[in-house]
This record gives sequence, C-alpha cells and structure tokens, in this order.
Amino acid sequence: KALAEGEQNCNNCLNAVADRKEAIALYNEVIPRLTDNEQRSNALLQKAHLLFATGDFAATEKVYKLMTSEGLSKHTPIVLGQAHASFGDVYFQTAKYKEAMSEYEKALKIEQTPQRGLVYYRLSW
Repeated sequence: KALAEGEQNCNNCLNAVADRKEAIALYNEVIPRLTDNEQRSNALLQKAHLLFATGDFAATEKVYKLMTSEGLSKHTPIVLGQAHASFGDVYFQTAKYKEAMSEYEKALKIEQTPQRGLVYYRLSW
C-alpha cells in the first residue's frame, strides 16, 4: 500500500499507516509470549521499524533502549549492532546528533553489524 500510495503522489494517504499500526498491535501481543531469543529479537526489530515508519520516534526509541540495554544476553551481535545503528537513526531524525553519533560508534564496535558502510556514511553526516 505504501508503494502504491507513493506512486500516486498521495500526501495524506493513511492506508499503509493503518496497516503498520495494526501490525504493531499484533507485535505487542506476541512479543511478551516469545521465549526464543532469536524470534523475540527479530520481532522487536520489526516492531521498531514499523514504529519508525509511522513516525512514532518516542516509541521506537523505547524499543531500541530495551534491546541495547539487554545486550548480548538476549541478542546476537548482528541484531545488537543493527539495533544500535537503527537507534542512531532515530536520534539523527530527532536532531539528537551527539546521541546518534554515540549509537553509530557502538554499532561499529560490533564486527558483525550489518551494512557497516551505511553506518559510516550516517556517522559522517
């Protein structure tokens, strides 16, 4: 729906947002029941991505704070690196540049962080 709305140059289309909010509600129900760390990590990342896409940066920040505070005890290095990088994006989008830089640097300290080139690019900004 988001792609179709974009192709139509629709500025106030809300179909994709409504779907994302419905998905977020489903993740809110499911995540507390997940006992497998890998499944939970992936669900948290997807929920945070959807929150970010709906513009709810405060809720997105809460998810990434949770994940980064849990650290390697609950998340693989790949997931943790991705969480730090994405957390940096949230801070960047909300003009908290020092915090963004800190999160990008934390992501780069993790060798397994995916898309390291993109993280360096964002850090340079």
